[in-house]
Amino acid sequence: MNRKDLIAEYDDWYKRKPHKWTSNERNRFMLDVLECYSDPQILLDVGCGNGHTLKAIQDVYPQTTLYAMDISQEALALTNNKVKGVYTVQSFIDQTTLGIRFDWVLCMGVAEHFENLLPSLERLKSLTGGYCYMEIPNCLSYSPGEETYRRLERGSRQWEWHLTRETWEELILAAGFEIVQELVGENPAWEFVWVLK
Repeated sequence: MNRKDLIAEYDDWYKRKPHKWTSNERNRFMLDVLECYSDPQILLDVGCGNGHTLKAIQDVYPQTTLYAMDISQEALALTNNKVKGVYTVQSFIDQTTLGIRFDWVLCMGVAEHFENLLPSLERLKSLTGGYCYMEIPNCLSYSPGEETYRRLERGSRQWEWHLTRETWEELILAAGFEIVQELVGENPAWEFVWVLK
């Protein structure tokens, strides 16, 4: 699928289901982790979706400068309606030209969709001036098979990397990240969680 079609697919999902992929449980888990580190001063949410995570951040850390990145203009419009003063960027991570390093970068349920995986992880690292909170589903648990990039056969039918935790960690390290903390999320949809630096 080309990128123009992919953007149209995500725009359509958010038009039809503006609350798609919202999860208060995931946000609570992430906030509990962030509480153990420094308060975010400037934070980027890569693949922000409808802005539910940024809204949760803003409710707890109202002084944080927030940036939202997504490929979907529809998702960014939803984020703008939900989060006061957020800066939005429509871009794929491997094409972004932001000249900012963030003290916190969130990448929740997004890295598995990076088509150009290692270059995208390297770009993510280049934006991280402090910590990166990364959450990835255990795709192999609900879509068994070989480790590869493929479209799901049911459910959302998204394109995803189906990799083990060990393979993800090898790629994360190859991209230049240091693993500060390794966690296990509460269900397979957000099972692989790390704090990176």
